[in-house]
Amino acid sequence: MAETPRAETPMAEAPTLPPLVAKLTAERGMPLLGEEDAGALAAGGGEWLIFLPGHGQNHAETADVAVILPELLGVFRGRLKAAVAGPALEKLLRRRLDGIALPALVAVRGHELLGSVSRVQDWHDYIETIRGLFDGTRIAAGSTAIQ
Repeated sequence: MAETPRAETPMAEAPTLPPLVAKLTAERGMPLLGEEDAGALAAGGGEWLIFLPGHGQNHAETADVAVILPELLGVFRGRLKAAVAGPALEKLLRRRLDGIALPALVAVRGHELLGSVSRVQDWHDYIETIRGLFDGTRIAAGSTAIQ
């Protein structure tokens, strides 16, 4: 069985997360991923939504997306896992996806970056976009490899 991605190491400077984003990691058990964790995530397979909260930027929608993410996971009934990107991974993923707007949810399957959903969307748009990304009816811009 593949290794579960580990949280950012205590030696790395821990990012200060907005309270609702911190709640995702502390109470909901979503891992906080560093750039070095991308390989383990990819090797572990599965379908992931990686939350890019906009580290160091005060995005008004970050808290909203933090509340929406667990609801989205419920809709997909165990098909998807979720994690929060640390600052270095967030920067890497933004670069690979042509500088997407933040906050964003990035769809990943194994080594493939499938695409993203930026900012707050209508509920129906979230569902259709995420379903399309994982079912292959939408294609990501930019690089399609997580590592």
